[in-house]
Formats: sequence, C-alpha cells, structure tokens
Amino acid sequence: VLVGGMTRCPAVREAIKSVFKKEPRKDINPEEAVALGAAVEAARLSGRKTGLTVRDVISHPFCVETLKDVPAPIFEAFTTFPAERTVTIKNAHDGQQALSVAIIEGTAPDASQCEILDSFDHIVAEPGPAQTAAIKLHCKLDENARFSAKTDGWKYEAVQ
Repeated sequence: VLVGGMTRCPAVREAIKSVFKKEPRKDINPEEAVALGAAVEAARLSGRKTGLTVRDVISHPFCVETLKDVPAPIFEAFTTFPAERTVTIKNAHDGQQALSVAIIEGTAPDASQCEILDSFDHIVAEPGPAQTAAIKLHCKLDENARFSAKTDGWKYEAVQ
C-alpha cells in the first residue's frame, strides 16, 4: 500500500500500474492512512499494545565509495532505523599510500551521480600489498534517520 499525496498524481498511478500490472486501489485516502499510521505509532510509544507495528525506513541508500565511481552500500534503501553497521575498507592496490573514502547518499549506479555527504583520505602508515591495509568505518542511523559515521581520527554527523 502506497500512501501520501504523491499517490494521487496520475503519473504515479500509471507507474504503479505498469510495474505491478494491476490498477492501484483508489479507495484508500492517503492522508487518512498516514494519520492511522501515526496513531498506531503513538499507541506503541505510549505503551498501549495494538498488535500492529509501523516501521520507519530510509528511502535512499547510504553508501561508501572507495574505488572510482563504485558505490558500496552501507545501509540499503528501506533499511529500518535506528540501525548500526561497521564496514571494513581495504586498500585496492599494492603500495597504496592513502585510502580515499567518500560517504554518499543516492540510488544512482555511479557514485558521481549521488550526493556526496563527506569524504576523507586515510593515510596508510605502512603501504603494502593490496588488501592488507584496512580501516573500520562505524556507521549509524539514529532514531530520526540521521546518518553518522566515524573512524579513528575522522567523524561525520548529519546536520540538523
């Protein structure tokens, strides 16, 4: 069930129809569905049991780009939050002196077409063979879906 104001747009309805090969339902009021979902969440937060759950998910993936224009997902689209992940980033080439890392958000197949949230270079203390130097990137989606990431010596936090 898709809800929200956009579901009233003819183009959205046609896209749904073409993908699912079914006519989208028109008997659900989008605003009412959103209000009912908010009521279920309020009941859950206040401690009343309803037997229903509302799940908050992110709409766009958060990725890391370590190789030229290749995004590697940290949090896929539709990941529920809050959530935490740790990603290990290794050197791709022999003798690599720095690990260049970009944190990106978006659904494009090429990292250059996504929004760059932040980037940094991690200097490799002792360059060696490929896949021997590594850093751990600790990533978090908080209860408001704000993304943050950190390593030793580097930190990114979403601006409010």
